[in-house]
Amino acid sequence: NFDVIGIHSVTVDATAQQYLPLQSSIHLTGTAILSGGLVRASGSTLYVGSQAALSGGFWDFDNGSVIFENGASATMNTWEFKNDNNLSFNLGSAGFTTLTPGGVAGAASINSNDTFSVDLAKYTAGAQTITLVDFSNGGGLTDAQFQTANLVVTNAGSYTASLEWDAGTASIVLEVLDGDPAPVADDQTVYISGSSVAVTLTATDPEGDPLSW
Repeated sequence: NFDVIGIHSVTVDATAQQYLPLQSSIHLTGTAILSGGLVRASGSTLYVGSQAALSGGFWDFDNGSVIFENGASATMNTWEFKNDNNLSFNLGSAGFTTLTPGGVAGAASINSNDTFSVDLAKYTAGAQTITLVDFSNGGGLTDAQFQTANLVVTNAGSYTASLEWDAGTASIVLEVLDGDPAPVADDQTVYISGSSVAVTLTATDPEGDPLSW
């Protein structure tokens, strides 16, 4: 237990073992690839460097944590969420290279015990939508369920950012806004050219809560 394992610029096939060493810390650096027909995380933490990859058939992320650096890849056929999972994405200056695994398994298990986090410490590219993971199939996951997980954005600086699940594309996306969202104009009347119609904008909803765009 609690082994620290370094894999640098080699390909390791974990098929024979299936289970990664229990609660180990595995660092993939250089062009390292960790692969296998069936791989079980067994509570391990994987650090996937900017040129490293996870690949293969079925990955069971049972109680696993994965930290992806910008430029990493993940191309396994099936990604299974199981028990408590922690996924972290460290952005580069321009954004993040999209991970492209196959289908999602275990979508129904995603809840408040799971954490999805993004670090914007290196990010400088302004407002945009960044696709972090683009699955081939979402396994029935909805954004409403995804939002029950612990969603964390760190080192945002002047940016405002939020994590979302796009069910239409089966993707985890990061919406980045440049600065604080602008407030809706309070009690302003807009006259439409050539018409007597007036539209009144308000900065609060019917319950009095502030709005923004």
